[in-house]
This record gives sequence, structure tokens and C-alpha cells, in this order.
Amino acid sequence: MTETTQEQPSQETLWAGKSGDRWLANIDGFEGMIKPIGDALIKQTAFSQGEHIIDIGCGAGATSLAIAQEVGVSGSVTGLDISPVLVNEATKRAEKLKLENIKFMLGDAAVATLPNGQADCVFSRFGIMFFSNPYAAFTHIHGFLKPSGRLSIACWSSLPENPWMFEIVNVLATHFPLPTPVPRAPGAFAFAEPSYVKEILQTAGFQDITISPWQQNLLIGGSNPSPESTAEFLLKATSLGQLPEDLSDTVKTAIHSELSNRLRAYETKDGVQMPSSVWFVEAKA
Repeated sequence: MTETTQEQPSQETLWAGKSGDRWLANIDGFEGMIKPIGDALIKQTAFSQGEHIIDIGCGAGATSLAIAQEVGVSGSVTGLDISPVLVNEATKRAEKLKLENIKFMLGDAAVATLPNGQADCVFSRFGIMFFSNPYAAFTHIHGFLKPSGRLSIACWSSLPENPWMFEIVNVLATHFPLPTPVPRAPGAFAFAEPSYVKEILQTAGFQDITISPWQQNLLIGGSNPSPESTAEFLLKATSLGQLPEDLSDTVKTAIHSELSNRLRAYETKDGVQMPSSVWFVEAKA
């Protein structure tokens, strides 16, 4: 393979472009897989009728639409995402359901212009680990909340605690050198350390911070896929599974075969079930 020293784009740039596009192209697999996490976080957050909520990194709107049902017509939900295609898809879903208490906005939550001091809760399922400057981003986000407001977010814990992603890395590493992971770098595992998350939130002005583990098996790629189709999903849809462009077809086939074999150990009648580990983080403004 040809090595390159080209500077990598920021996570914000990726999610505004090809990462958002890739999520939309594989949306059924992603949403089916992480729905239990969103459902559990929504239940723990315990929304009330009439509350005004901001859903950061809302994607195609699955959590926003569910929250809109919780807060009722007297409440409201603003879904915010940096990906144009995902915001467009979320808007179409809300229009199809004829929901009038929800709107979707295109923007980066770190700098987005939203009314200060108006939200009862800022919520996010995996939409807050990608900021280039998380300290500044969460300080800005804190300003969205009423003095009585709260934060409720989910973020992945460490890579080894999430075998559905760790297995990808293990397979790829046998075929070509991978970049050395940078702790706390913007990305899926930026908030794997609870102490780091707490430090960011305290610096931003949040109080009464609680961080609790959520661990459960997930159906990788949704229900019923085989190990082979699950491997295809992981290599096609996830950021960790993106292969170098100059990789030969022979190596690509070997990678798919090896990953499929590893996934076979997790095969059930419902699909490929693998452990996941997530932090649920709550805080008060």
C-alpha cells in the first residue's frame, strides 16, 4: 500500500460529509442495532410533558421522534445534526408522522445559534464525542439550558469492551499497519474515560454529574443477518472498517472471511449478538 502523510479531515468535516452519507446508506442496520441504547437512555432521562428538548447529533431523527412523543404537544424537540443528508431524512420522517412539536436543524452543536437558557434538557445518543474542542463545545451547550435544566448523554466506553468494533481492529491489524490510537482524540471512543468526561462537564459549568455503565448484547447490523452479512455491514458501514483504497481484492476477501469466522462465535437465531458497553452521563446545569 502507498503510505500518505496527508492531514486527516476533522470529525466535524467527516460527519458533515461521507460519514453522514455512510450512516444514511446503512441506516436500518445502525438504527436496529443501537435502538435498545436510545430506548434505555430515554427511559432513564424521564421526560415530562411540556419540556423543551435539544437532541444533539440526532442523525435521522429516531431518538428525536421518540422524545417528541414523550414531551407531548405542549413540549418541543429540536434535533440538531451536522450532516445535511441526515437532517433531510429526519425532517421527512417527522413530516410523514405529521408531528408539529419537532423540528430539525443543520449545524454543529459546538457553535450552533440556538436560544440561550430555554431548554429543559440536552440529550444525545452518541452525538457528542466528535468535537475538536470538547471543553468549548460543552460550555456552549451549557448555555442552551435553563438554570434548572439537565444533560443526558450516551457515549461508548473503551474499544476492548465493545467486541463488535474490537474484532474489526484485530482482523485489520493482521493485514496492514493501523494508526496508533490517540487517547481522547475526537471519535467514537473519545469519552471512554469517565474522569475525562467529568472534567469536561465540570469545566463547562455542569454540576451533580453521574456516570453509570450500560452493558447489554446488541444485534450487530440489526436482527437476523448472518455472520457473513454482518461482516459486510461492519466493513462497509463503520468508520473502523473502512479499508485502504489500494488494498487488493484478495486481501479484502481474506479480511471479510476472517471477520465472518470471528463473528460466528456470536451467532444466534436472531442474528449476531455481541456485548456492548456504554456510559450514560447525567448532569445538572
